[in-house]
Amino acid sequence: MIANDSSLSSIAFPAISAGVHRVPSDIVAKVMVAAVDDYLASCPDSSLDRIDCVMWVNDVDNIRSFSQAVLQLLQPSEIFSGNCRNSSEEPGLVVQVMKGDITTEKVEGIVNSTANNLDMSSGLVSNAILRAAGPKLQEDCNSLVKKYGNLKLGEVRISFGHRLPAKHILHVYANGETLDVAVP
Repeated sequence: MIANDSSLSSIAFPAISAGVHRVPSDIVAKVMVAAVDDYLASCPDSSLDRIDCVMWVNDVDNIRSFSQAVLQLLQPSEIFSGNCRNSSEEPGLVVQVMKGDITTEKVEGIVNSTANNLDMSSGLVSNAILRAAGPKLQEDCNSLVKKYGNLKLGEVRISFGHRLPAKHILHVYANGETLDVAVP
């Protein structure tokens, strides 16, 4: 909902909790793609026109799992199998699974799973985002924590992207427990 509240037209997210928390990629994919489907159902007038599921180039398990989840849950109308990209085109919206680097995505917002204290040096993806965005990002995160306190499970805070192509970073605290839900 924060993407819509912030009028973002495009977001990109990695496989949240599949790395450091070792949640199996098929579960992460099903839960995250189901969340996209739920979002689309609850926000028919969403500002989003593009959602990218960005996986590291060698992350074969997540690429496969997210591609299957998009196929099963979003009933895609178009598949880009040549680039290991699967896409679902809802009216006015493209959801795609792609190989890449979240820090180079040309979208309005990227999603970052982070520690509850917004310490960007913890976690591989958070650290990569911090290195690419620069030290001002950690200063912003520290200010958010000072103003609002630590994140609670599933809570989202938004910061500027600084040196990233993305204008904003949507920080979510997900410690693996947030994926302990029924999977379709």
